[in-house]
Amino acid sequence: MYRECPLRFEKWYRKHERPALESKHYAVFGSVIQKIFEKFYNDQMYLRGASVQQDLLDMAPIALDHYLRDNYVDWCTPFFEGTPDDTLADIKATIPSVLQAIKDFKLLGQRNRSELKVQAPLGEDTLEGYLDFVIERDGEIIIVDGKGGQKKGKYVSSDQLKFYVLLYFMKYHQVPTKVAFLWYRFAEVLDTGALNTAPMWDDVLWTPADLKRLQSEIVGVLNGIKLGCFEPKPKPKTCEYCVYAKDIQTCRPYIAMKLARKARSDARKSAVALYDKGANGDVILR
Repeated sequence: MYRECPLRFEKWYRKHERPALESKHYAVFGSVIQKIFEKFYNDQMYLRGASVQQDLLDMAPIALDHYLRDNYVDWCTPFFEGTPDDTLADIKATIPSVLQAIKDFKLLGQRNRSELKVQAPLGEDTLEGYLDFVIERDGEIIIVDGKGGQKKGKYVSSDQLKFYVLLYFMKYHQVPTKVAFLWYRFAEVLDTGALNTAPMWDDVLWTPADLKRLQSEIVGVLNGIKLGCFEPKPKPKTCEYCVYAKDIQTCRPYIAMKLARKARSDARKSAVALYDKGANGDVILR
């Protein structure tokens, strides 16, 4: 968050100036699926054999109820169409796809962990991350991050998984052999009724230079925080869903950015209005 906007980071994490009620509608589906498969791995439910799918399906309404108990969800949020029943149906429909992906991509090994907390020192600071799934199989170390988004690739950065590679190496002095995103919603049902899980898998490639660059950026972020550098960095993508952007007293640069963008748009419209095309396609001044 600091890289996107230092001001937002300061208000959220340092000053704890957060909305009294922030709707978590965007996270319901992915969070519940994650919780279900966290238990699948950490409680070794995969040892149950053929009954495991039904056990996970039975767990779905309980996991959803727990999420809704602990988080506020505004089901009437604009552009968010859904009800608890719809969401539960989506979750149940997705469980077989994730189980098939675990089989297809061989995401079971001699050691399987989910929501693994990893901490590693960096100078005087400590880096921390929670890894969705870590599978150790036949000498391989596979790190998988589950995603519940409806648009593949949106709001996702490969730096997230590269950070996990760096963190894992700093903690355990072992280099993960494979890292990937697993997109829960993107299995395809074939004409035969079988599931094609290939679209769910999204490998993330990295190089030592990526890790070196990322570590340098982390050091820069930590130094910026220590020096009290919390100037806002308004950008359309960053500000669109920011809870602070709509407050003119809190984020004047965002308002200035919006006014500048509107001025540029109005200027383009005015320029277009001055010209027209002649019969032969030539641009002529009106």
